[in-house]
Amino acid sequence: MRNVNKAAVLTALSTVLGFVPLAVNAQAIAPNQVVICSHTGVTERITFRLNGKLEALTPSQCRTFSGASTFLFYTEYGRQPRYILERQLSGGGRYNVTRTSGRYEVEPVRLERT
Repeated sequence: MRNVNKAAVLTALSTVLGFVPLAVNAQAIAPNQVVICSHTGVTERITFRLNGKLEALTPSQCRTFSGASTFLFYTEYGRQPRYILERQLSGGGRYNVTRTSGRYEVEPVRLERT
């Protein structure tokens, strides 16, 4: 009886642990969330406004923002005159921020199935 209980516990434990990698790899993003990552090529802190709130990312950092189905990404660059970059981000998406020609550009991440 004791061996049967051990086998049942080990089977249940291995089954549960087998689902953990599936859940981690799925990385589902809810429709009212957006993930923004500082691209690995960016070496300085990035500041921007997201839906009117000032946010920042350190190099190679990702953050999940929530609360809307669309997000307004806003940043300024240049000196005289100052330019504005505005992008609308869709909820449920993942985006990388890169530096292009002295400004930050936000680009959607395309996930490919393998």
